This record gives sequence, C-alpha cells and structure tokens, in this order.
Amino acid sequence: MKIAIIGATGKGLTVAAYLQKIYPDVTILDVPMEPLEQIQSRGVTIYSSTTFLTNFVVKPIEACASDYDFVFLFAHPFYNKNILPILKSTLQERCFIVSFQENLSDWELIQSFQNFPVLSAVCKFETYVKQHHQVVVTSPHTSLKSCF
Repeated sequence: MKIAIIGATGKGLTVAAYLQKIYPDVTILDVPMEPLEQIQSRGVTIYSSTTFLTNFVVKPIEACASDYDFVFLFAHPFYNKNILPILKSTLQERCFIVSFQENLSDWELIQSFQNFPVLSAVCKFETYVKQHHQVVVTSPHTSLKSCF
C-alpha cells in the first residue's frame, strides 16, 4: 500500500511515522522546501510516550505520483490553491483522499475530487513542531494509540 502525507506538519509527520510502522511505503509531500530538506537529511524524531526516529521519502508536491492508495491532507490551508489542482490532475480515481484540514469544507473537498472516495477526519491528539525534524506529541499516549 502506498501512502502520501501532504503537509510536513506536526500531526502529518506523527501520523506518517505511525503509519510507516505498518506500511513501509509512506511519502511526505509539501509545498515549502525547508522542512522537506531537513526531514530528508535528519529523519524525523517523534517524542511521545515512546520516542523514535524514522526516515521518509520526501518530495515537493509537484513530484506527486499517480499510484497512491491513500492521500492524507495535513497541509496548511494557505497551500490548497497549489495542492488541490496538482492532486486532482495527478491521482488515479481509486485513491482515497482523507482530509484533516479543519478549514477545508467537506463540500469543497468533494467538489475538488468528485470521482474519488473522500473522507473528512479530525485528529484527537495534539503536537507541536520543535524543529522541522522533531515533533512532540503533547496529548496522552492513549489518545494517539486509539487513532492506530
């Protein structure tokens, strides 16, 4: 199973790290290059009840592949004008789109991806980015564990 995480945010990187424990083919895509460069060179350390380091394939959004099975949207809504058209023109219809963007309405998401299965979700854990390659999970571990 191929998974793309759009947005090198704290929640995006945390979900990617946990998904990568089950599915090794996880790619981080984003618009700004600075976090991607640091993630590529240093990996990502997730600080929660257990601390672990993981490495990802990282790419700019323009390098999005067409064969992902799931695409998780965590990017800042400011970048939607760049991200959504690229995804719509690149992805195959069998791909699931899962949005964690609170500022992206379900209607807008469904209109953007009419032929795709679309899910809208909410994260029940909180994070903050210490540095581009370090994420601290600030919610109790049980909240994060229930997501996976």
